[in-house]
Amino acid sequence: MIRPVVHSVARSVLGGSSSSWKSYWKSQSEVLFFGEISKITDGKLYNQKIGSTDYFTVGGSAGSYTFQCPNTTQYITADTDFIWFKTDTTQRTTTEAELIGYDFTRTIVKYGSVSPNSIETIMILSSTLITNSVKENKMRDNFKLSIWWDGIACSDYGMTKDNRSAERSVWTPETILEPEILAYISGLTTPLSDTQKTNINNLVKTIKTGMSLTNLSDAFDTFHDIGGETLESSLKNIVKDAHHWTLEGATLPIHTQYEGIAGDGISGYVDEHYNPNTEGVRFTQNSGAIGIYSRTESAVAKVDTGVRDGTGANDSNLSLIIRNTVDTFVFKVNHVLVTNQIASTSSLGLFIASRTAHNITKPYINKVVGTTSAYESTAPPSYNSYICARNTANTADTFSARQYSIKFHSRGLTQAEVNIITDAIETYMDAKGKGVIA
Repeated sequence: MIRPVVHSVARSVLGGSSSSWKSYWKSQSEVLFFGEISKITDGKLYNQKIGSTDYFTVGGSAGSYTFQCPNTTQYITADTDFIWFKTDTTQRTTTEAELIGYDFTRTIVKYGSVSPNSIETIMILSSTLITNSVKENKMRDNFKLSIWWDGIACSDYGMTKDNRSAERSVWTPETILEPEILAYISGLTTPLSDTQKTNINNLVKTIKTGMSLTNLSDAFDTFHDIGGETLESSLKNIVKDAHHWTLEGATLPIHTQYEGIAGDGISGYVDEHYNPNTEGVRFTQNSGAIGIYSRTESAVAKVDTGVRDGTGANDSNLSLIIRNTVDTFVFKVNHVLVTNQIASTSSLGLFIASRTAHNITKPYINKVVGTTSAYESTAPPSYNSYICARNTANTADTFSARQYSIKFHSRGLTQAEVNIITDAIETYMDAKGKGVIA
């Protein structure tokens, strides 16, 4: 049912003939574009704003029109709704169904209040919004906006619409996925939800932007979202189409959606299928970092992730024990079995060990740096790295039952880069409601 607005004071102030209200908006400084659909000519909807000569490019026919606005800085700046341009400012083709299906802040659409809800007029406000309440109410009235248009309350101005429920209809901007995410989701048996794709895309984009990377592979060899939406996606390397994981052991580790993978502490582990010696590209002898995000609070003498060439005193080791029974974080990045450790009274959050030179290795717990190790580097171990256990010359040992959400191998990282990665990961975990860093 259509409910015309009844507001006697407003009518006396805001009313007027059809031509007068149109002339009014065509002259307002806040208006960037004003176009009546009835005036489409040769595939063009010309801008009727006084002094304008630009136009929309129009396709289709009544009921299924498509539109493209001018691809200029003015329109990009004005489009805070991201209906005419994507979030990376590339131009969209906007449909009639989209324009009548949502309530926009700066794109103001007059359309029929009953089916087929045909579009009559399109107006785009400039980067200056209308803040005068009388003028805003005139806009609601003239354009027959939904009474729920601004989402704040049921307005006394505007109209009820048969394509609106009792709330504002919010447009979700089209997500522009990073190349790594496009490759990552390609071929998945079970597609990821739009929300998950957006969350993981934001994580990768934030890291790349913060570290000034063109590609994630400029700094990383592996990056696994272990707490992904599906087990399949959690085992897949985001950086490149290589080093995808497999679950191993008599009792396979368990995956929990959005949280991570946990072993049984007895036999289950994950083979990363990444040999840091022969397959390390960014991770090298004198520049390498490993990081792991834990969601389990425990103090156990178990290896969270690692690989070593053997049990001999001179065998190279790459491993992390994020919190052992005496509350220390034990870290080894390409050196022999001597012990590097700092105090660790919680096993929650992101633990990173970063070697940036032949004699400089630094541990980080949730961005806080510990004492630098000066142990000389050795060649990286030449076996696959494991999670939930350590790989000692192709034998899994010291099994862990902690739950892990993120794991990566990269080049050596600075404090600033550790901060960027930690903040990005925690923001991602918080978006899923699973973050543990205070």
